[in-house]
Amino acid sequence: MPVYLPPINRRKFIRSTSLATAGLLFGLKGNLFGNDNGNGNVDPDYFILASDTHIDGDLSTETGARLASYLETMVSRILSNTSRVPAGMIITGDVARTRGLPEDYTTFMNLVHPLREAGIPIYLCMGNHDDRDNLWEAVPDKKPDELFVSDKHILIVESPSAYHFLLDTLYIVNGTPGMLGEEQLDWLEKTLPDYDDKPVIMYGHHHPSTTTGGLSSLDDVEELWEIVVPLRHVKAYVYGHTHNWRIQNWHGLHGVNLPAANANGGFVHADFRSDRMSLLLDLLDTGSPQHGQQGSLMYRSGEATSVEESGEVPGPMQLHQNYPNPFNPKTTIRYEISTTRHVNLSVFDVQGRHIVNLVNETKGAGKHEVIFDAASLYLASGTYMYRLTTNGSVFSKTMSLVK
Repeated sequence: MPVYLPPINRRKFIRSTSLATAGLLFGLKGNLFGNDNGNGNVDPDYFILASDTHIDGDLSTETGARLASYLETMVSRILSNTSRVPAGMIITGDVARTRGLPEDYTTFMNLVHPLREAGIPIYLCMGNHDDRDNLWEAVPDKKPDELFVSDKHILIVESPSAYHFLLDTLYIVNGTPGMLGEEQLDWLEKTLPDYDDKPVIMYGHHHPSTTTGGLSSLDDVEELWEIVVPLRHVKAYVYGHTHNWRIQNWHGLHGVNLPAANANGGFVHADFRSDRMSLLLDLLDTGSPQHGQQGSLMYRSGEATSVEESGEVPGPMQLHQNYPNPFNPKTTIRYEISTTRHVNLSVFDVQGRHIVNLVNETKGAGKHEVIFDAASLYLASGTYMYRLTTNGSVFSKTMSLVK
């Protein structure tokens, strides 16, 4: 299983089975390695999602010190919100710099120690710059006696509104391609049908597409689709590797590509509900126009289907910050969609009251823009929200009218 770093001297098990002490290790339902910090502010369906921390064990180098500072900033920002504590932090691989040295993991453990002290557990997937043996050398007391799949680190985390399947796509240390492997795919095919009473969210390091920015992807992705596409309770795949933030869709499954933990990246606040996952992008550069981007991904529903029947193709959807902002009285809102689909772009006030539909029609794939004219609506100065809804996905941003 992926390494589970529990809160310091704390462990919480969910209520629903007398086999809780064995359930997670052996694939039974009903328990969660989670958090119990004693302050009553833990939201059990709220997680921090991050990827590609690339921590270097040598902090004397400029690169090592810089990468460590990024993670320190993330930890500090997570801990700054004491009113709402995440149930855990999931890191989808590439914790280590390049070859997954033991000292990389030791340094990482020291950097995230404040989170664990605050009662926030951490779950680690394997990336192509990680090394399983070296990781266990750094945290020997966390190695389980038995694994779901030999030489693979797989974990099932249960929260009230979802099952989180953490998969292992590491194929070659410091090599870019990823692979689940036949044994892990067989395990998924046998296990997933038993977890159909709530949504399943899958996590892995490699992106499930043929090419992305020249990087090698998950080599056995077609075999994965054959298993999970017909299982309608599987809702999304969350991954890293590319260092880019984007939302995609494959055969009705949402794809969430997490940003890297670097100067241009950050992490994601994720809320899971029975019918959706809501995401908030938290960038280290708070001046970036993408910082604070948020949206809800509505889960697919309906009867089982096959990959051939799906007809959906991969591709991002993006809502940009309006420009200019603040504005008076006009501003331009841009958005991008990957396929022809129905689009609704609407404006609301801060109380959530609908003001106007800017777009409510079928649009072709590509980049689109629309002018919002506040003068024609006789709006007062203030903050307004614009929301893009298409194919069950919802994204929103705020804009300021200053007269």
